[in-house]
Amino acid sequence: MDEQLPAVVKRDGAKQPFDRRKLLRGLEAACRKRGIKNDQLESIVQQVEQWCTTRGDREILASEVGERVMEILHELDEVAYVRFVSVYRSFETIAEFERLLHEMEKRQRVNIEGQRTLFESAGNGKKNKRSEPR
Repeated sequence: MDEQLPAVVKRDGAKQPFDRRKLLRGLEAACRKRGIKNDQLESIVQQVEQWCTTRGDREILASEVGERVMEILHELDEVAYVRFVSVYRSFETIAEFERLLHEMEKRQRVNIEGQRTLFESAGNGKKNKRSEPR
């Protein structure tokens, strides 16, 4: 990346340079045995680098970088997303996984326009059609 990446501010306030290799290692761990190609992981790293650079800030919170990675992973592969989130948020109990899965289920029930899907048929996930007047 040609442009200067911002410094990453960790939870404890320590600052360090953006480390693409560290991000790539985290993605590789989350995506292990998921059939996700290395070029896809490189693409994610590039997207995050570009996002960091275009913000125009000299510093960026590590939590913001993590949230951005989670957004991208959620779209790519839900299992990799859960793996990444569990490490990133330091899950220690089953209850934390259950809450995450519940959030994911709720997200799936929301359509693109942000409206809850109200009339799903049990079993097939499709909306029921209104009967048309005869």
